[in-house]
Amino acid sequence: MTVSNDDDAHFNYETEMKHQWTNVLLIITGLFGLAAGAKAETHREIIVNIPNDFVVTGRTLPAGIYTVSRLSDDRLGGLSIASREQRSGVFVLANHFEDRPAGEAKLSFERIGDMYFLRYIETADGVYTLPLPRFAVLLAKSAHANGMSASGTH
Repeated sequence: MTVSNDDDAHFNYETEMKHQWTNVLLIITGLFGLAAGAKAETHREIIVNIPNDFVVTGRTLPAGIYTVSRLSDDRLGGLSIASREQRSGVFVLANHFEDRPAGEAKLSFERIGDMYFLRYIETADGVYTLPLPRFAVLLAKSAHANGMSASGTH
């Protein structure tokens, strides 16, 4: 059996076309990946003005303008809360994430005595719930025993 040059040319043409279509599909897939990454990037950071000193993860931070951002694409991978003007910040792990996107980004605090504890961070991704430090729970129990209100939002 002999193979003619026409058969070789046809085989090479088909192989080359398959290779080109594979490259086109890889490029399109890459572009979709970049677009998805850009969309995720838009939801990763919010800037808020916090009017009072507040407590988060057991640390008291001064009032000021703060940037809240995710540390990774993993929604429970941690958050950074930082202020350039105050030169302060913390890393936090939410103890719960609810996939309920907020129309407007905001922070919610629980007031215990004269202290504000950061409890919820509402973003376009969803709502992050932060744990209360142990001393806040003890403070709330003490305030309740003394007849003071130990809850509320700011």
